[in-house]
Amino acid sequence: MCEMLDRLGLDTEMLARGRLANDLRLAVRTCQSCDVDQVCQDWLARAPEWIEKAPTFCRNAELFACTCNLIYGGTSAIPK
Repeated sequence: MCEMLDRLGLDTEMLARGRLANDLRLAVRTCQSCDVDQVCQDWLARAPEWIEKAPTFCRNAELFACTCNLIYGGTSAIPK
């Protein structure tokens, strides 16, 4: 999960504090119980260093999108 967060431009330490901490805990539990972990690892092995959104198979995709939107105000975290 940390690798996915890094690629989305989300700082794990920042997410662990304040009101986003609950979202991070939920994301960790969701990731730990996911049954497509090998699909995720294979995807991460081929994915670019920076991504705008998590892949559709990711059970945390919506949560990550909402978090990115909250932090970045709807703009991409991908460096230009």
